[in-house]
Amino acid sequence: MNVMRVFAIVLLFSVIGYSCKKKKNNNTTVTPTTTQANIDSLVGFYYGTTSGDSLYSYTDTAGVLHQTVHSFSWTDSVFVVANDTTTVTVASKFYTVTFPYTNGLTVGSITNLFCQFANYGNYGTYTVNLTDTTNTANHLVVRSAYGYSKNYITDVLLYKR
Repeated sequence: MNVMRVFAIVLLFSVIGYSCKKKKNNNTTVTPTTTQANIDSLVGFYYGTTSGDSLYSYTDTAGVLHQTVHSFSWTDSVFVVANDTTTVTVASKFYTVTFPYTNGLTVGSITNLFCQFANYGNYGTYTVNLTDTTNTANHLVVRSAYGYSKNYITDVLLYKR
């Protein structure tokens, strides 16, 4: 299991664990609800930034391996649509991902969607996690990892529904 896959799994459980965290004096129980019931609250047009880094590797004529990290950041807009009862699609200027409801968890009003594609191009595994990060449906974070060589985070706020 590569380092980025372990990182993605730890990150996913950290987000889920953080969202389930409760005060010591609080005796209420947090019960996960169905993700499908909360998908419509994610639908809309979002605006923000996408930033990340990619590892560029090449071997020179002497056979020496060189690796450099290229960081990037750009203004981005994201459309979130749920045209059917089984998936939600997130479309950015630079990527499109369709999440199945079955790979989701909703705790309270925080929804996490997850998908992974094996043998994705030259990257190996492509892992994407969408998190509705606040107690309202107005802030989304999409984390993507292309194997160990490229990662990005899209952080957007609701512009209009």
